[in-house]
Amino acid sequence: RHLSQEAGAVFTSDLVFQWNRIYLEGAMVWSAFRPDEDGFEGSSAVLSDTTQLAFHAQLGVWLFPGYLELASRFELWNPRTEDDDRTVRGALNYYFIGHRIKAQLEYTHRMEAGTSADDDQLVLGLSLRM
Repeated sequence: RHLSQEAGAVFTSDLVFQWNRIYLEGAMVWSAFRPDEDGFEGSSAVLSDTTQLAFHAQLGVWLFPGYLELASRFELWNPRTEDDDRTVRGALNYYFIGHRIKAQLEYTHRMEAGTSADDDQLVLGLSLRM
């Protein structure tokens, strides 16, 4: 969609806290805008003020500092509906060769419009950082 440059605002914030082996991080994005009438087809578009919100918080602990990490993450976003969508993740991460390679076992549960999405995932991944 085309957005009016004059009728929009975005606010972001980040928070990171670390103590010993425990860390907490969070981020929020809030935006408000009015879609621009140019580029829309007649009455098919709703041209009204739109507000969106997205937020995540992650809590982690190093079981063996620099090698084995246990983390959980909560995400919330409001896609302009009456109900918020949520995701809860839990991960066990193992780093080796100085954080150049990461093996991750991650579980994800999603809720859409207040009900379970019934598509929980358990994923084993391997990442290489160059």
